[in-house]
Amino acid sequence: MINRLWLHNFRNYSNQEIAFKSNIVAFVGANGQGKSNLIEAIFFVSMLRSFITTRIADIKKIGSLGFYLGIEYSGDSWERKLEIDYSDEVTRKLLIDNQPVNRSSDFIRRIKSVVFAPDDINIVTGQSGLRRRFIDMLISVNEPGYMNALHNYNKALRSRNAVLRNNSYDTKLIMAFEPVLAELSSFIINRRLEYAEFIEQEVIELLTHFYKGAGLFNFIYKNSANVVSVDQLLEKFNKNRHREQRKGFTLSGPHLDDFELYLKNIQLRYFGSTGQCRLVALCLKMAQINLLLKQDGKSSDIIALVDDVYGNLDNKIKELFMEVINRTGQIFHTFTDYDKHNQIAGAEVFKIKDGKVFNGQIME
Repeated sequence: MINRLWLHNFRNYSNQEIAFKSNIVAFVGANGQGKSNLIEAIFFVSMLRSFITTRIADIKKIGSLGFYLGIEYSGDSWERKLEIDYSDEVTRKLLIDNQPVNRSSDFIRRIKSVVFAPDDINIVTGQSGLRRRFIDMLISVNEPGYMNALHNYNKALRSRNAVLRNNSYDTKLIMAFEPVLAELSSFIINRRLEYAEFIEQEVIELLTHFYKGAGLFNFIYKNSANVVSVDQLLEKFNKNRHREQRKGFTLSGPHLDDFELYLKNIQLRYFGSTGQCRLVALCLKMAQINLLLKQDGKSSDIIALVDDVYGNLDNKIKELFMEVINRTGQIFHTFTDYDKHNQIAGAEVFKIKDGKVFNGQIME
C-alpha cells in the first residue's frame, strides 16, 4: 500500500506531500486542477515513464529545470521509499531507501500499477505506436529485463539509422549494429507473441460477460519482419540492406510492428462502434490486472489508477470493472464530483484545487 506521496515541480505542483490512510483513495476537483497529475505521478514512479507523454519537458513544472517524485509504501511488516530526481530533463537519479540505483530494471516493478483513462480507447482505434506502447508496458511490469531490451534496441536502431541517413555506403559500419538488433528483436518479438496470446485469452474471458459464441476476440501480432529467430532476422537485414541504404532507415523490426484487434470477426480499428472499442479497451486493461494477479500472486503489490472513466460505463460493465479492480491492493480514483460515485464506501477523499491537495476524509 502507498502511504505517502511527494511531488516537487511536477506538472502544476510546486511542493506537495500527501499521506494516505486507506487502500481506496479519491481525488476530487474540477477539470484542470491537477487530479490526473497525481495519478500520473504514481504511475511514473511505478514505470519510470508517463502514460500521457514521452517528453520530460511536458512533465516538469513550467519554469523549473527538473522535478522530484517520492513514494513511501509498505507491506505487512516492512516499509520502503522510492525516489526519482530529475535535476534537468536528462540527468536522473533513482533511489531506493536512500541508496542510489543505477539500472531502471532494479527500480520498476516495486509498485505494479495499471492505469485506466478515457483515452484508453485510442489503444484500439489509434496509431500502431499506442498498441506497441500498451503491450510493452504490460510486459515490462512482468519482466524488468524487457524494458532494458527495448531501451538497447532503440539505441542501436537510432545509431544504425543515423548511419543510413548520412547516405553512408560503409557496409561494415551498418552491419556492425545488425547482430545486436537481431538478438534484441528476436527477444522482443517472442515476448510480444507470448503476451498477445495471454491477453487474448484474458479478454475473451472478460467479454463472455457481454457476448456469446465462438471467435469472440482476436489479438493478432503483425510482425513487420515476418520472422522471429536471430538467424532469420540477420538474413532479413542482409536482404534489405541495399534498399535501406537508399531509403535512409531500417525497414523492419519491432519498432514498426502492430496488433490487430477483432471482435466477432470485426476489425475494431476500422469497423467497430465506439461502444465496442471502449469496452475492448477497458477489457485490455482489466486483462493486465488479471495477468499480474496470476503471475505475481500478490494482490497487495498491484495498484489500480482510475482516472475519471466511470462516465462511459453502463451498470453491467461497471459491475465487472469494480469486481476486477477490487482485487488489487489499492485503488486511486479521480472524480469531478464525488457525490455521484458515493457507492465507493471507505474511500479517503482529497479535494484538489489549483495544484494543491486538501486533507483527506474517510467516507462511510
